[in-house]
Amino acid sequence: MGELGSRVAVRRLAPLLMGVLALAACGGSAAGSGGSEPVVKVGLVVPLTGEGSANAEPVVQGANLALDDINARHLAGNRRLEFVQVDDATDPQTAQQVCTRLVTQDQVVAIVGSENTPSRAACNQAAESQDIPYFAGNGTGGNVCYPNMFFFGLVPNQQVNPLVDYLIQKQGLKSFFILGSDYAPPKGSVAVAQKEIPAQGGRILSINYEPLNTTQFSSDVARIAAAKPDVIMDALVGNDQIPYHKQVRDDPRTASIPQASLQMNEAVARAIGPEAVGIYVADDYITGDPSAANRAWKAALTKKYGSRAQPSFFAAETYDATEFLAAAMRKANSTDGKAIIDAVTHVSIKGPRGTIVIKPSSHGYATLAAHIGRVASDYSIDQIAVTPPVDPVVTCPSA
Repeated sequence: MGELGSRVAVRRLAPLLMGVLALAACGGSAAGSGGSEPVVKVGLVVPLTGEGSANAEPVVQGANLALDDINARHLAGNRRLEFVQVDDATDPQTAQQVCTRLVTQDQVVAIVGSENTPSRAACNQAAESQDIPYFAGNGTGGNVCYPNMFFFGLVPNQQVNPLVDYLIQKQGLKSFFILGSDYAPPKGSVAVAQKEIPAQGGRILSINYEPLNTTQFSSDVARIAAAKPDVIMDALVGNDQIPYHKQVRDDPRTASIPQASLQMNEAVARAIGPEAVGIYVADDYITGDPSAANRAWKAALTKKYGSRAQPSFFAAETYDATEFLAAAMRKANSTDGKAIIDAVTHVSIKGPRGTIVIKPSSHGYATLAAHIGRVASDYSIDQIAVTPPVDPVVTCPSA
C-alpha cells in the first residue's frame, strides 16, 4: 500500500489525514484525487464461465502479471492502474451488459479483453460509443476493424506465410495436401495458404473440408495416400484434431508423411498423444522459446503463481495487450480515451514475444514475429526458428 516513504509520512500525520491517504493508496480514490499516484480503472473482460472458460486462467495470469510490472515501474506515468474484472460468460448479451457497466458505472478508461468474436463485438458497442480503447489479447481473421480496438494475436498471413516458407525453403517440402474444418476461421487460413504455397514455389495437390465435430477421417486418409504429398497441412478445429491425427499416423500409407498444423498447441498435442510428435506448427509464442526475455517472463509468472503458472500464448498475448495500454497512456500523458487511441501507433513494447508495434497502416493489428516449432516427445513444442516481425495483412469491411 504505497512506498516506504509514504508509510513513514502517514504515521506522522493526524489520524484523519492518515485515513484519507490510506484510502487513496488502496484504490478508494478516483483518478484526479489528492494522492500523488491516482488510481485509474481498466476493465478486464474474460470468459470465466461458458465455452471459453477453459482458457480464462492464463489470460487472467498474463494480465495481472503485466499490471504488477506496470505499477512497480510506473510505466503508466504518474498513475496506478487497477483492474475491474468481469465475466462475459462467453455470451454476447452478457458481454454487452458487463461492458456497459464498466463504461457507465465503473468509468474505466480502457478495456483489456480476451473474448471470442461475437462477445468482443458486443462489448465494443459500449466501449466505442464512449471512445474507450479496447486492447484485445487475441487475434482475428484480419477482417474486423474498429477505430478504438487493437489486436495482439496473429492474423492468418502472420502464421501461414512463415510456416509455408519454412516447410518449402528450409525443409524442401514442395507438394501439399490441405485438410480443414468447414468453418470461417480455418477457411480464411487455407485461403492464405492457397496464395502463399505457389508463390514460394510449392504446389497444392488437394484441398478438402470436413464438417465440425467429424470423428471419422478414413476417406481423407485414403485421398492423402493416393495423392502422396510431401507434407500434409491441417486447419482442423478443436477436438477434430484428435481422431484425425491418430487415424493418419495409424495408417501405414500415411504414417511417415510430414505434417504441419495451423491449430496445434501443447494441450492438443497431449490429448492426441504419440501421434502428435513431430508435427510442425507456427504461432506468435512458444513456451519453450529460449530467449532471455521469455525466460525472465516465465520466471516472473512462476514467482507470482507458483505451480499454477500457465505460460502460453493466451497469457503472453494478454500480457502484451496490457503493457501496450500502459505505454500508450504514458505517451498520451492522459487518461482520455481519444488521446490513448491516438498514441497507440507512436509506441512499442518488448515482451516475451519480442518487440511489438502497431503501425498506422495496420488498422489496429500488431506486427509480430512468427515462432516455428515442432511437437516434442513430451508433447511440449520445441522452437526451431523465429522470423523477423511480420506485418499483418488486414481487409477491413467497407463502412
